[in-house]
Amino acid sequence: MVLGVSLAALVAAALTAVPPAQPVVAAGTTLYVDGKHGDDGNSGLSWNAALRTINRAARKIPRFAPAAGWTVIVRGYADHIYRERPVPGGYARWGTDSNPVVFMADGWTPGGTSYTKPVVSGGIAAPLPGKSWQPDTAGVWSTAWNETPGGFDRAKPYSAAIFQGQTRWLWQHASLADLRGKAHRGDGGYWYDAGAQRLYVATRGGVTPGSVSIEVPVRMGFYFAGSSGAHHISVRGFSIRHAMMGVTFHLGADFNTAFDNDVLGSSPMAFATSGRVLSGGGVDEAVGNAFLRNTASYSVLQGFKVDAGSRNTVICDNTIHHNAVQGVKVQGAADGGDPRQTRGTEVCGNLISDQDARRPGASRNDENPNGVTLSNGAKGSYVHHNTIRRNTVGIQVNQRGSGGDPIGGTQISRNVIAGNHHAGLNLRDGVASRSDGIGSLVGRYNVYSRNGTGIIVARGSTNKTFEHETVYDSVGNGVEVGCGGCATSEMDMTDSLISHNGRYGLVIGPGQDAQVSYVGLPSNRSGSVSGPAAKAHLNTQRAGYLSLDPASDDFVRIGATSFQYTAGLGGQPVGARY
Repeated sequence: MVLGVSLAALVAAALTAVPPAQPVVAAGTTLYVDGKHGDDGNSGLSWNAALRTINRAARKIPRFAPAAGWTVIVRGYADHIYRERPVPGGYARWGTDSNPVVFMADGWTPGGTSYTKPVVSGGIAAPLPGKSWQPDTAGVWSTAWNETPGGFDRAKPYSAAIFQGQTRWLWQHASLADLRGKAHRGDGGYWYDAGAQRLYVATRGGVTPGSVSIEVPVRMGFYFAGSSGAHHISVRGFSIRHAMMGVTFHLGADFNTAFDNDVLGSSPMAFATSGRVLSGGGVDEAVGNAFLRNTASYSVLQGFKVDAGSRNTVICDNTIHHNAVQGVKVQGAADGGDPRQTRGTEVCGNLISDQDARRPGASRNDENPNGVTLSNGAKGSYVHHNTIRRNTVGIQVNQRGSGGDPIGGTQISRNVIAGNHHAGLNLRDGVASRSDGIGSLVGRYNVYSRNGTGIIVARGSTNKTFEHETVYDSVGNGVEVGCGGCATSEMDMTDSLISHNGRYGLVIGPGQDAQVSYVGLPSNRSGSVSGPAAKAHLNTQRAGYLSLDPASDDFVRIGATSFQYTAGLGGQPVGARY
């Protein structure tokens, strides 16, 4: 992975989209925040005169362009939590490329671990001070509560959650009656009665709520909006828990960065960016936002969401695990009347694992817990050098409705996609409408290992090509293309290795279109190919692997003495890892 080159190219491209030049502003002041020993009446200009809250420091930064170069340094403690909204709403401050506005942990260095990350919580612990839990019905307790939990929506059951402990979701139920009726299952859940101002909770496992912590997300995290003018802002080295959005650059906020933050239990997502539709027409894109070396876990929806109107977003070298719906979701506009497009997203070098806790009541295929989802016309996504494992689906390409803008220009390269329960790669962009499935996708040098199915090209998905892929040890088939009586699917595969799968190496439904050449298909349990593929230059001789260990540099690399080694076009090796 050449991350430095990618970022340099990103910055060069982004500079051409900067608004007209503003007067040069001198670098700003540094403010210091110490939650244990500071006071918001202090100046904040030294540790001896430190402020107590991040929010107060954020307010002291001058508005508009004079904010450039100002820095807020926050001291972290193992025994102190900043329970606050760190940045006030409508934050109208911005920096420049050389002088961003910075919120930073004391002692932060890029990728460093020798400092204590300040813990910022957007949650309120239940019960409130002076209040207690009261038994309601079997398995349900209630307490006085006067603030609506983040994301609570009576019309959308199981779309929001509060937390038992740090990481266990208690999902919103359809009604109080529903919660009471299902409490005996031990799955947990909650309901909020705004009229009575009471919070009702059923814990996981049926334990009394007084014996565990209950955290209710209510406050925003580090949220910046382009509609307020926010751009060139950087958030570095924080631990953010149970917030409404962990670190977010929304509504056209440009050229912002999030480095080395740990975001846990956010509602609905940990990190996000989006553009906006202007009132007079047109689009204000969110351009050039970068998220590097962060951790996103146990979010109610996504770890990272690149939403409609985002351009040249970078999500690299992060650890993304145990989010409820997707690790990373990149999407254009779901509404055909929405002019926002999403273009040029790079997802690289991440560990994306264990998105496997499906929400109760979720039934749509696109709501499976996927490692990476590309949807709704996203253009030019480049997904490379990631390890994507133990999700329901590793990578899914999906359109939510018919008549949308096709997802096109997708590149998936040099990923290890392993142990995903349903599929390594699931191409569903043509399921709603065949015309939606025509967007181009190229897969190169990926390893798909121990997935339910290696690659699925679902009905109506066309214009998909694969080169130097290795599909190994799937529970079922290695590659599946279309189905009988379905809209035509299309796949071309060359110079690839499909081996040791639990059923067939390659299955093509009747009437589907699969062109396969210079592909090795040895040792698949049910046989090499099932169905009417156009086949040329295949071989099924045993492959001499050097390693079957995913941790090895030689993982599914075939040996130089194996016939498979020179089975490709012009005698070149087949499969990935070359």
